Amino acid sequence: MALSEATKDVVYLRRFVTGLDASYIDGPTNLFTDNQGARDTAYNPVNHDRMKHVARRHYFVRDMVEAFELRVPFVRTIDNIADFFTKAAKNATSFRAHRKIIMNEPADPPTSEA
Repeated sequence: MALSEATKDVVYLRRFVTGLDASYIDGPTNLFTDNQGARDTAYNPVNHDRMKHVARRHYFVRDMVEAFELRVPFVRTIDNIADFFTKAAKNATSFRAHRKIIMNEPADPPTSEA
């Protein structure tokens, strides 16, 4: 459901930007997901009996993938920066790494050894 809603927003923004400057958009837009089932459904045209409740919504995602407007790469939960806001950190190192990315902190300076 979230992937189909995000797809609507991505397609709207792509068309809006194309109206402003058609040369700005080059190739499909990445829409990352941490749901392997949603990703597989976006690429696999086979409709399963257990997918009837989301099939209509997901046809739009699949259509945009087939039209090369959208690419749906899988991102592991541990690498998903958005999970910083919704899930507890497993350890302090993971928390600090995600916080650094979100806060746009500069990379650690290289240490000089004498």
